[in-house]
Amino acid sequence: MPPKVGRKETRFIASLFEVPRQAGQVSLTEFLEQIVTRSAAWFGASSVSLFLKESKDSVMSLAATGGDSVAVPKTAIIRIGHGIAGIAAQDGAPVLINDNGTQSRFRSLVGKASAPLVSSMVVPLSSSQGCIGVLNLSRNQGSDRFSEADLRLARSVASHLALAIENARLVASLQTAIRDAESERAKFRGIFEGLGLPAYFLNQDWHVLEQNFATRDIPVSLDLILSELRAEAGLSKEKEVVDHASGRSWLAVLNVLPIGATLILEETTEREAHRRELDRLNRMAEIGYMTAAIAHEIRNPLTGIRSAAQMIREVPEAADEFTKIIEHEAMKLNELCSQFLGFAKPIELDKRAVDFRKVIESVVALMSHEFEDKDVVLDVEIAPRLPMIEGDPLRWEQVLQNLMLNALQASMPGSRVVVGASVAGIWVEDQGAGMTSEQQERLFTPFFTTKPQGTGLGLSTVKKIVDAHEAKITVQSFCGSGTRFDIEFPMKRAA
Repeated sequence: MPPKVGRKETRFIASLFEVPRQAGQVSLTEFLEQIVTRSAAWFGASSVSLFLKESKDSVMSLAATGGDSVAVPKTAIIRIGHGIAGIAAQDGAPVLINDNGTQSRFRSLVGKASAPLVSSMVVPLSSSQGCIGVLNLSRNQGSDRFSEADLRLARSVASHLALAIENARLVASLQTAIRDAESERAKFRGIFEGLGLPAYFLNQDWHVLEQNFATRDIPVSLDLILSELRAEAGLSKEKEVVDHASGRSWLAVLNVLPIGATLILEETTEREAHRRELDRLNRMAEIGYMTAAIAHEIRNPLTGIRSAAQMIREVPEAADEFTKIIEHEAMKLNELCSQFLGFAKPIELDKRAVDFRKVIESVVALMSHEFEDKDVVLDVEIAPRLPMIEGDPLRWEQVLQNLMLNALQASMPGSRVVVGASVAGIWVEDQGAGMTSEQQERLFTPFFTTKPQGTGLGLSTVKKIVDAHEAKITVQSFCGSGTRFDIEFPMKRAA
């Protein structure tokens, strides 16, 4: 049961809380100094020293001193359980030290003191967290000694004194946290304003809390940008946003945080215009290349037809032979036109669950004799438990057949071609002559070919089929080291 608090104790306790009432006006050090000053006045002490615990360890450090004759070193410490103050802190009870009134359990320690004995009190300061510190009070020789009444007063106010100190330390911690937060906020504002790009800080409801100076010149509606970002799944994201009213475009970069989000905008109007112009030029270049390739492919059969027609006019008796040549070349023209028209048509997929093990086995069975005829080893590496992919199995067979035919045509007798499949995708790898980086860049361009007799539509068709399945094809090739095609399965798997 806590000791009864009298009127005098109440006045002293009230005075302890006057200092931290206006927390922003005094520091923790100033408050602790006023604590010891008031304690010296109330207890009539000539010197006072206050020791406090800084953490959960068993050491207390000197926090403040006061009075007329203070000779405590700044590095002084109290170890809980050692010495008079340390034992008092461990027990949680004040100790009165007089030459005729020291408690018996401390007399042996007092007798060992090197300084002449004066009247002293050691007051542990305890709270709900345990002992947080010790207040030492002493009177000079010649003064009245501390009495049992003084000890009762100390016992009465000790817990309140501890509470006042804890409150002050909490206020100081809050002030430090506020200063640190303000400092970080100032740094954030500096970075925010120094970005050079329009930037917003949003709360969890996507309302603007902060925005930098660069946002004032943005003609695009922020609501338009946020509505398009909300429409997409995911947290952090990037999105191109076009303001059709002004014809300007923006890259919006959203980064979602636990407390809100940051949104940074970069105008891409000029960059998009350059990209569109580059795309247009590339398309024109491809059309020119395709036109030249088509003309070249058509010219060869036409030359044969023209030559045969001339020979029929000059040598009528050989008409049957040259008529066959004309018919053969006309059929080649028809086949070329069919290929061109087929390539120009959009890919139509008959989607179902695709078992790639069956696809590979079917194509390998169909082409194995071609590899045998050229004396090229065909190895198959299929991982167990391949996923079922939603797609068109006949189209995937077409892709694999094209890639295997390319690998076979690039291979020398005695070399090896590997066809494989894993949970990630399928691949075809050969040990042929490889390709230059320039050839790889144009590899999927329509009518580009490195083969004397090729039309350049095989790999272009492969790319169209792979794209139609939302899959991805890549190529790795080095001159003299062979080529590998990898197809990464689409994200959508069959149910």
